[in-house]
Amino acid sequence: MKKPLKFPDFKDEDKAADWLDKTDFSDHLEPSDLKKINLPNLKSTKRLISLRVEESLVEKAKQKAVKLHIPYQTLMRQVLHRGLEAI
Repeated sequence: MKKPLKFPDFKDEDKAADWLDKTDFSDHLEPSDLKKINLPNLKSTKRLISLRVEESLVEKAKQKAVKLHIPYQTLMRQVLHRGLEAI
């Protein structure tokens, strides 16, 4: 077994997902160390909104999402999130 890794407490799924995406587990875990965990206290913080955008923008997002094998709404949410973090 390699050095142990402490999992932080997360307030929502997006923060947990970001941390999991950015963390390199290869220094901390062997495949035999893995076990299933539950995150019962996390609630989705997503809210439905209406946003008018050009059809060409939606089509472009759909095309890129197909290449990335993700739903286009997920891609647009990621782009919005990254854009807001950048400003």
